[in-house]
Amino acid sequence: MIQTIIKVGNSLAVTLPAQFIRNSGWKAGDKIQIQHDAEKKMALITPKNDEIKTHLTPEFFEWLEKTSEKYKDAIVELSNI
Repeated sequence: MIQTIIKVGNSLAVTLPAQFIRNSGWKAGDKIQIQHDAEKKMALITPKNDEIKTHLTPEFFEWLEKTSEKYKDAIVELSNI
């Protein structure tokens, strides 16, 4: 899904699709945590009190980036199937 960054006052925001919010059980006013890596341009959204710890470490993302680059051509071919 593609979302657009929008300006809200002096800030920027990204809206979340209503279907995603309904499926997550979230509602307006709920607190969320955002883990981000600006260098990799990635963000992970989780509930504020999520007791499940993520196992996605910076090392994993580094491996993922290297592997994605290494197999870039194969990934593109697979996406066209």
